Amino acid sequence: MLGQTLQRRLRQHEVLVADLPEIDITDGRRIENAVGAFRPHAVIHCAAMTQVDACETDADAAFRINALGSAYVARAAQRYGARLIAISTDYVFAGVLDRPYHEFDETGPATV
Repeated sequence: MLGQTLQRRLRQHEVLVADLPEIDITDGRRIENAVGAFRPHAVIHCAAMTQVDACETDADAAFRINALGSAYVARAAQRYGARLIAISTDYVFAGVLDRPYHEFDETGPATV
């Protein structure tokens, strides 16, 4: 849903939309090839396993998608000199601060 919204909002720019089944976030080689072929100025990473209950029952899939997949995207963006914009959830934080979190706050998730 987020990717579709961003695609509509960014239509004045050249945007390559990568989604299943064409691109699988857990396939590092395909991520590298896609970024290398397109050579973007920026990569907006929205892919994730977002169903909290499913993540808890299938922790291996959650790790492959949310951790390894994100690492593959970050590596490909770095390799080709693209800025990386990664959109995440606040579930990566412990939830103990009385202010909004920012990307430099220490993580401490209570769930997978």
